[in-house]
Amino acid sequence: METLTNAQINSIIQILNALRQKDEQPASSRLLSEDKYTVDLNETLARIEKKLDDSQGNATSKPMWDSSEKDTADSMDEETDYEPIEIREARERLKALDKVPVRTIKRSRTLSVRKEDTALKCNFRGSTGQHDHDQSGLYPNVQERLKIVREAALCNSCLQLCSYPCPRKTPCSYCGRHDHHKALCRLPQEELECMLKIRNFFFFSGAQCAEFSAPDQKTRSKDGTTPAL
Repeated sequence: METLTNAQINSIIQILNALRQKDEQPASSRLLSEDKYTVDLNETLARIEKKLDDSQGNATSKPMWDSSEKDTADSMDEETDYEPIEIREARERLKALDKVPVRTIKRSRTLSVRKEDTALKCNFRGSTGQHDHDQSGLYPNVQERLKIVREAALCNSCLQLCSYPCPRKTPCSYCGRHDHHKALCRLPQEELECMLKIRNFFFFSGAQCAEFSAPDQKTRSKDGTTPAL
């Protein structure tokens, strides 16, 4: 009975590496160029899912002349046990977060023609006219943002000093809740963490391609293709 082997996984990784090297298309129009990594990652994960589904589909198709129930049971057990529990949990969580919008991070300065009272403001960086709170590239991590809010005694809903209850409270565009500003929502970050966990599993579960290795998550190239966490 054909099952998903390490050789097949390595072949999938090599295919994805080749596609990744050839993929020089611009990012989606709804994202900035520095967010191309997110678009590429989504496309890569989609290809991984398709390849695995095709391979596992072939593995579970039982020939008419095969009457070995034990072999079938063993094959199903191998497919079930192939991925670690944390990877399976990451997949399930990723499905649950499928409808969460992508968080757009701005790292370049832009000119603003808005009036002072309507200009974009970022209380994490203390800037005006460049980007709003949620797009802060200096503090993209939600934990860091929460720390700033607590230390400055800012309101979780409007990220300003205000009275209680907050008169500017609006629903979060990511989760719909009213108890926090969208810049403090963890769902977009959690979605990215699940993607990275799945991607890293496929990179490091087998032998690496001699011409390619997984990018270091602690560095970021100038073109923005490898983001720092």
